[in-house]
Amino acid sequence: MCTVAIVDKNSFWRIAPSQKRLDRIDSCLMSWIEQGYGVLAYSTEGGYLEELADNERILRFFVEWRRQPIARLIGSCQLDRARSKLRHVEIRSNDRHVLELALASEALILCSEDKRLQEDFLDAQIIPRIDSGSRKIYPHEKSQEDRHEFLRQYQCRDCSDT
Repeated sequence: MCTVAIVDKNSFWRIAPSQKRLDRIDSCLMSWIEQGYGVLAYSTEGGYLEELADNERILRFFVEWRRQPIARLIGSCQLDRARSKLRHVEIRSNDRHVLELALASEALILCSEDKRLQEDFLDAQIIPRIDSGSRKIYPHEKSQEDRHEFLRQYQCRDCSDT
């Protein structure tokens, strides 16, 4: 099974170049994805679609990455099951849609600067543990060497099922 990562709106700039932040692309995360070690999960529904709609450039990147395939579109049925499981769960953040996406995609890595979302993502009462590994927060504030080391733990080469 391929390692799945999710990128929250506050970290979109880490994965998609823009004129303002071209020099700030996270080369560690992008090379990990482009080399086929993992995939990015995204949705075109609900709150995640609203966040993508705010940044059309990001949506274009996800569509292109899906063709490569380094992004995985999570469908309605999977999201509906996740919504059902999380419906009555109390969360700290205002990012229920990201947690639903994490549950539906079985994401192991979250790239976000939102501390409350990070706490929710790591909370097994909200997102139960899965057999394929433990959930982690991408260490965006760490050195490039530390980020490479973090991602080495999550290298897979069987991402052809995306």
